[in-house]
Parts: sequence; structure tokens; C-alpha cells
Amino acid sequence: MSIGTAFHQSMKLNGKGMLEASDIFVCNSSMIRKEYFYQLLCTGHYYCTYSYAVRRNSLDSFLVMFVVSGSLYVSQGDGPRLPVSAGQIAILNCYERPSYGAREKTEFYWAHFFPGTRRVTDSFRRRITLNFRVL
Repeated sequence: MSIGTAFHQSMKLNGKGMLEASDIFVCNSSMIRKEYFYQLLCTGHYYCTYSYAVRRNSLDSFLVMFVVSGSLYVSQGDGPRLPVSAGQIAILNCYERPSYGAREKTEFYWAHFFPGTRRVTDSFRRRITLNFRVL
């Protein structure tokens, strides 16, 4: 059985605040990879305007974002909105009510990832939440 990963471009997006050049890629991992390793669920390269915003109650993954130009804001739960500027990286625990959006015309890369099912524990999720930082 292969432990490889295949990427499939799934679609062009046209949501509120999304610009036409934005792409999203969905990952299809083998069963071994899903069970034992960190896996990439989906990734994208977004171009957006200040009206781009996402607010979720929960999503079973973690999110890493790298801002190329412009700036984003990020927050978790009832926490403060933190700015993420060009050249910075943010990591969000999407189990804990994440919200994020553009503060201006922005280009950024993002990836949702998930630890293998054998690695997920409440203490792991708490560590990610407690160590939330904009780098």
C-alpha cells in the first residue's frame, strides 16, 4: 500500500472578496498516511479584497497561512483579532472557532492539515490552542 499523496485541482473560487486568480487544491491521501502521519487536506493561493472574511464554529483541522502581500486578521474563540502582515505566518486551531479575513487587498497561501488519527488527542489540540501565535 502506498503512503503517497495526490493533489487534484478542484476549482476556481468566486466567493465574497475572492479575486479570479485564486486557486484551491484538494489532497487525497492513502489510508496509511491518514492514520499515522500529518496529512494535508487542502491548500490554496488566494487573492482577495478587504471584504474576504471567514468565521467558523469548528473545522476538523489546523490552518497555516503565509501572507505574501497586504494583511490579514486572525482570531480564535473570543480572543483578540491579531494582524498578520506580508512575510508573516499564522497557525490556527480550527477546532476552536477560528475567524480570519483580509484587512486590505491581500495575497496569501494557506493549507489545512490534520495529524493522523492515531495522533489526535485533546492535549494536542490544547497545546496548539494555547501556543497560538502570529509568527
